[in-house]
Amino acid sequence: MNRISIVKIFELSGIATIILSLVFIVYEIRQANTIAMIEAEQGIQGSFSAINELIIENRAFADLLYKMTDKDAMFEGGELEQVRAHIRRMANVWGAAENSYNAGLLPEQTYNLIYDDMRNLFITYPASRDAWREILELYPTLKSGFFGYSRELLRELENAEK
Repeated sequence: MNRISIVKIFELSGIATIILSLVFIVYEIRQANTIAMIEAEQGIQGSFSAINELIIENRAFADLLYKMTDKDAMFEGGELEQVRAHIRRMANVWGAAENSYNAGLLPEQTYNLIYDDMRNLFITYPASRDAWREILELYPTLKSGFFGYSRELLRELENAEK
């Protein structure tokens, strides 16, 4: 082998090493993205699990939710604050889901399920709607995503009840 052949072999092995390194980096990035997506979805599910555990373990809160099934229920004092806190917690979960989806970290199926969850909450617990309206009034510029959908949904439910 002459000197030029040896240099070519080293050049080709260097190029092959760079290509293999790039393939590995692409693999690592895809794996990191997959892990981030799984963690985002598990975080959303964990929030819902915490809410469900609260309902299961706290009879007073379960009774409060049951009271919210009556569209004419009235709340004051501590009960009203619990209703507001519950709705704010749900808004935080829904908002986190929307942010995760917009960042590409939440599958569309899960994102759509969150919309169904909001609809379910407003239908199952109609007395919670006033607390949600308070949030919408406090943040009038929130008109896209879940907040925009909730505005339309509340109008739709009100019109259906007339």
